[in-house]
Amino acid sequence: MSATLRQMQKRRIRLLILADDISENSRKKVCEMAEAQRLPTLKFLSKGSIGELFGREEIGIIGVTDENFAKSILKVSEHA
Repeated sequence: MSATLRQMQKRRIRLLILADDISENSRKKVCEMAEAQRLPTLKFLSKGSIGELFGREEIGIIGVTDENFAKSILKVSEHA
């Protein structure tokens, strides 16, 4: 989470992905920054499921920095 927040402060994040089960405090903190920056945000899967995709135990927040990758993810999510 700290790495994503640092990148958000530098305005490098193009898409924010949040796990469904992150804590309310974390969600509030990140969502307030995302709203202020008008960042698109997706919420899905659990921390464990997202972590599994990346070979880690749990991941609650992902910040996508690549503009084209972010657009592709958003496009796919609209059709899901």
